[in-house]
Amino acid sequence: MQTNTKPSEPMMLTVAHRQRLTPNVVSITLEGPLSPTMKARRAGQFLSLQTPLKETWSAPHPYTISSPPQREELELTVKAFGTISTQLQSLPVGTTVAVQGPYGSFCKNIEKQRSILMIAGGIGITPFLSVLRHLRRNGYDGDIVLFWGCETWQDFFALDRLRDLTGPLSLWVVLVCPLPIDQTIDTSDRLVFLNQGHLCYETLQTYSDVTGSKVYLCGSYPMRTYVMQQLQTRDIQTSTIEIEQFGVFQFSSQGPCSSDPISAETP
Repeated sequence: MQTNTKPSEPMMLTVAHRQRLTPNVVSITLEGPLSPTMKARRAGQFLSLQTPLKETWSAPHPYTISSPPQREELELTVKAFGTISTQLQSLPVGTTVAVQGPYGSFCKNIEKQRSILMIAGGIGITPFLSVLRHLRRNGYDGDIVLFWGCETWQDFFALDRLRDLTGPLSLWVVLVCPLPIDQTIDTSDRLVFLNQGHLCYETLQTYSDVTGSKVYLCGSYPMRTYVMQQLQTRDIQTSTIEIEQFGVFQFSSQGPCSSDPISAETP
């Protein structure tokens, strides 16, 4: 039986904190000495993580770094989807894990855009959490509209964080869910909107300037396919849309394939 080996020259980090955000989403904080490239990471990048097993290591798995680049610790927001992510959610505090990265180019140079449209599906909100906090720290003054679609209203685990960002940033947040609107969600700041429905073109057009904004998209493959089809039917130039799709990258037992020019990109 083939086993996985510890990745070469990894960062050996410790699970310092674990917080359950929803029944199936957990925030995990990793602490320890970071490599120079990880210290110089950009907002929106991801890492490869392996957890210890009996006499071996798990297969490497990609996770977006939710914390902004200025933070010394690494925060991951993990949904219980698949064996590895489910096991990671239950790792005891104090466990050592092997990390490599950072990887990816999602949202690179986003601060140069004057009008930004972010579209997230479910756990696909994680790179935007890092990017938005990075933009706030750097005094970004352009317009941002964030659409976040989830299956239930209870899945919007980062609403308080997003609401805190609507003050410092010119940020409007639109929560999209197919279920009847949860009237208990606070929208008194007039910067958070609730929409019963789907991430269709009509929804996007109602709250944002689709054609005049730079579009960033992150979510599951079915979600990304649906949104892209919606935009294509309106003759939106999909080649200008930036998509995070690290889930399609191939990983070996040594971590992300270094031959892939996108997944292996570092700052």
